[in-house]
Amino acid sequence: MVVQVPVFEPVGRLLPEHAHRVTTLAGILVTTLAHSLATRWLKRLPSSAPPK
Repeated sequence: MVVQVPVFEPVGRLLPEHAHRVTTLAGILVTTLAHSLATRWLKRLPSSAPPK
């Protein structure tokens, strides 16, 4: 939903027949980027596992 509004409005005016496809692809791109960044950030956190 975060990506849909800023992408769909301008693309809907420029490429009306491709607006849904472009919005979906942009959403997939943003989700993939967010997942990659979150995974890197989580790997940097110290482990909460008890020491062996």
